[in-house]
Amino acid sequence: AFVLVTALFTAVLHAVNFPWIFKPIAVTLLVLAAVAGYFMGNYGVIIDDAMFRNVAQTDPREAGELLSWRLFAHVGLLAVAPSVVLVLLRLQYRPWLTEMWQRPLIVIAWIILGLLAAGSAYKELSLTMRQHRELRMLINPSYPLYAFFDYRRQQRRVPSGPPQVIATDATRAGTPAGERPLLLMLVLG
Repeated sequence: AFVLVTALFTAVLHAVNFPWIFKPIAVTLLVLAAVAGYFMGNYGVIIDDAMFRNVAQTDPREAGELLSWRLFAHVGLLAVAPSVVLVLLRLQYRPWLTEMWQRPLIVIAWIILGLLAAGSAYKELSLTMRQHRELRMLINPSYPLYAFFDYRRQQRRVPSGPPQVIATDATRAGTPAGERPLLLMLVLG
């Protein structure tokens, strides 16, 4: 599974490794992975579309309570420091025509390596992924990115037409004479 995920991430990063594009994408992915990793590791949450909905609907005071020195230290160590090294690193590219025919071959080679790794442990991987579907949600930063775009897609979806009335025959049952109404208590938190 490690080789498969690493090979697929490497293939994607090779596909976007163009001057002026690669470094901003890589820095963004490092920051997103560090922030998501902090919350996933320290709070035991999965960054999914519901989590993005919660973040969008929270107030600044509540969101401020999640900001801590531990978060900043985590992001500084795992995102800012590698990002500074990456930005200062001078990447060398081959001539444009050479890049245009070699890069697809490199991407295909990484994909084949990932598929070979998955094929060599297919039985174990398929069994594990069927029994533990939540494992795919732990792949950082790809699943948080997927969840963010899924959340944005849901936000853009506009209901078609006016709201529909359902259960028009529903009625509220009255409380029999002399009895106290049922009390429903919800404890949220």
